[in-house]
Amino acid sequence: MTRTVECTDDGAVVTLVIESARDEAVLVRVVDPLGTDGTPRTDGSSPTDADGLLIRRLLAPGERVTATYECAVDRAAETDAAPPRIEVIESVTGAAESATDAGELVAGAGESVTDAGESVAGAAAERVSAGPTDHASGREPPAGALRTDGGELDYEDDAPADPTAVPAVGVVITGDDHAAVVRTVSRARERGHQVYLTYVDEAGEVTADVGGAAGAVVVDPPRTGMTPVELRAELVERAQEEGHPGILVQPVGAPPIDFDRSLDALEKTGYAATTVPATLGQDPDTPHVIVAIPAFNAVGTIADVVDRASAYADLVLVVDDGSEDGTGEAAREAGATVVEHRRNRGYGGALKTAFREADRLGADHLVVLDADGQHDPTDVPRLVEAQKQSGAEIVVGSRYMPESRTELPMVRRIGLGVINGLTNLSLGRLRPSRFIRDTQSGFRAYDRDAIASLASDPDIGDRMGASTDIIYHAHRERYRVTEVGTTIRYDVEHSSTLNPFVHGYDLVRNIAHTLTVVHPFKTLGAAGSVLTSVGIGVALEGFALGIQQGQVPFVKTYAATLMALLGLVLVFLAVDYHTIQVHPYYRRRQE
Repeated sequence: MTRTVECTDDGAVVTLVIESARDEAVLVRVVDPLGTDGTPRTDGSSPTDADGLLIRRLLAPGERVTATYECAVDRAAETDAAPPRIEVIESVTGAAESATDAGELVAGAGESVTDAGESVAGAAAERVSAGPTDHASGREPPAGALRTDGGELDYEDDAPADPTAVPAVGVVITGDDHAAVVRTVSRARERGHQVYLTYVDEAGEVTADVGGAAGAVVVDPPRTGMTPVELRAELVERAQEEGHPGILVQPVGAPPIDFDRSLDALEKTGYAATTVPATLGQDPDTPHVIVAIPAFNAVGTIADVVDRASAYADLVLVVDDGSEDGTGEAAREAGATVVEHRRNRGYGGALKTAFREADRLGADHLVVLDADGQHDPTDVPRLVEAQKQSGAEIVVGSRYMPESRTELPMVRRIGLGVINGLTNLSLGRLRPSRFIRDTQSGFRAYDRDAIASLASDPDIGDRMGASTDIIYHAHRERYRVTEVGTTIRYDVEHSSTLNPFVHGYDLVRNIAHTLTVVHPFKTLGAAGSVLTSVGIGVALEGFALGIQQGQVPFVKTYAATLMALLGLVLVFLAVDYHTIQVHPYYRRRQE
């Protein structure tokens, strides 16, 4: 903490700069004796800390706050006055009682300005912002605004007179993100944004109370058990009701916000947008997040997808897979980096190019979107943050998670259900708790390890079956795969026109290949063993009847013998395929 004093004819103007060096939110008490003029009390005693400026303030990690006030003090006091003191009352780690004090500001002679944790009672029992209020204007100041001893408010930033004139900031509190939420509230309020908080459980409610004490509006969930996506919709609805022109919603974990880029993203995406993490664009030589878009004859949608995705990526990479309609040029004009295939190599071929380019550029995260606009680019930060928090090498934007609102056509729902079941069966994931629910989603995030290994994997096919090939690759490499609910639209004008039956046949053929060639003992070997055992048993029974009755049941015995022979063939095939996989000679040929 530093203090500067500028003397005037009437006294002095004092500026205190307070900066937190903690890694967690802390409630601090600042006492500046310069706030008193040194006059003895009426009882003859000397002035104490209570006679100076007293500030109680909730500081987010690394937060910097400036307080300016006037005081009637002698010029000599500039050098004679005791230095200000700062003490940590408590670290904010979830104690509910801290919420009632966290935003309290006391100025001049220890006068209490407001109780920062007070709830405003109403018919709906709505909890409104718990920061100090400018009663003259009827609005709340930003978190950095302090009341002077003259009763007016000095705004640290040029906050708008009407907080609904700028987009709101929304946070869905989902876990151990206590300090991050407080940081978001403080920094957003300093910029003049109203902050709306909601929560998924009791622990999140405590964090919401502390955020409310720092100046946010707490929106209680209308019912228990709501998903983060449903709670996000509640925040959007609340912002609309309050008249905000839009709302920025943080992804899980409340990462630091790049407000300028987030506001730009909001202009491109509509009323609600996901905030852009401040980690984007920190290193101009190494992209942190690359968004890759495989595209084939997508000139009608590619520019819009690139424009919206650019807000959430350090680099947008479009792989023009032999398009004949100017897709590459449209993507380039929209600001994307374009890699062109001279001929159409298929979806898998475009993905392999994206992996190689991301690996060459050293990207930390690669997020793949479809070019037809079915995927929502505002979900990119959600996948990236989920990857950071879970440590999973692959994160899938799933249509089957509880928070997803995807409306699948019936034929597609049945077909995908069959494909998902077969894929999990081929992976040996027999328990529903271990299922990958959406094995065919193209909306995925890959980390650095997955990017590097997929860039050099020769087993990734060129066609639509590449999505399944990647799942098999993750299984072989023992990668963690996690899923995040996302909404995929099927009502876009230029959506994929691939025949679903052709697509399904391609996927089933790919899965059948994996079942028989990649896992021969689990499929061919198991089936062959069963057929051989049953066939031999039935044939022996037929021969036994022939010995007893003098006549062998020809058809039954003949069919059983053929069954046993077929089983033996399958067993030998399983041994052959296994040998091809593990024998050094064949492995060298594959390499």
